[in-house]
Amino acid sequence: MTLVAMKKKNKKAGLAVPAFAKINLHLAIGSHRPDGYHSLHTLFQEISLQDRLVCRLTDGAVQLTTNASHIPTGKDNLILKALLLLKKELGVSGGIHVELDKQIPTGAGLGGGSSDAAAALWAGWVLWKRIPGAEAIKRGNVPALLYQCARRLGADVPFFLAGGRAEGRGIGDRLTSLPKTKKRWLVLVYPRVFVSTPKAYGWLDEARGQRGFGRRDSGSVERRPNPLWPRKYRNDFEAVVFPRFPAVLAAHTELKTLGCRQVMMSGSGASVFGFVKNRLEGARILRRLKSKRWDSFLVHTL
Repeated sequence: MTLVAMKKKNKKAGLAVPAFAKINLHLAIGSHRPDGYHSLHTLFQEISLQDRLVCRLTDGAVQLTTNASHIPTGKDNLILKALLLLKKELGVSGGIHVELDKQIPTGAGLGGGSSDAAAALWAGWVLWKRIPGAEAIKRGNVPALLYQCARRLGADVPFFLAGGRAEGRGIGDRLTSLPKTKKRWLVLVYPRVFVSTPKAYGWLDEARGQRGFGRRDSGSVERRPNPLWPRKYRNDFEAVVFPRFPAVLAAHTELKTLGCRQVMMSGSGASVFGFVKNRLEGARILRRLKSKRWDSFLVHTL
């Protein structure tokens, strides 16, 4: 997480923890690995759109409540999985109650669930280890145990422990932190359709077996000479998601038409983003998008 200074208002209030979304500035998908996953090369960028977790120690079980009715609050939720795993690893008793204020669209390619899990790991670490104050938690100073837990929860979760900007290899969990760059504004659109990530990988594998799909999407995961120039980047999933989801293609086209730059889909979709010159230009474009039945946000990089 970029802002890991977790505010502790008082003992009863607990910790308020931000969980930021991400975009993929580049996503090249390679071939199958022996473990069934695909090799990939990606560039993660944390953005200001965020969920918020308020976490309190309790004498009972690990529990979750949320303002989002579509979010399951049972043990299949990634937040609870994260806390239960950390509790077991630390060998502690007692529970944590989490209140989740959900703002990141679900299933949108923005990593909301993974970010929530990483925020929960940080909160559990601070509360169960009785760390006196969030000043003990610094960017780049992630406890090894948290990384171990994160890798067991999902490929994107390790990135969110430190956040910022990072190159990802392997299945996205082999991370190389990159220097922080100047804040950039972008318009983010979620066209309210759900794209299944496993299905997207299946479509890509199927398409690569068809003649004429294109050498660019042939499965190579090359290393870019300069990972700080996203205008050279691509998202391999676009070729198989756009034909199946007209709303995603429409959002991509609309952002380009309105003047956004470096327009790209994030992850396996369905969110699309485009960079703007400044906040004023972004606000103008956001007003133009009001007539669309999409969720649109003006956010910036962290």
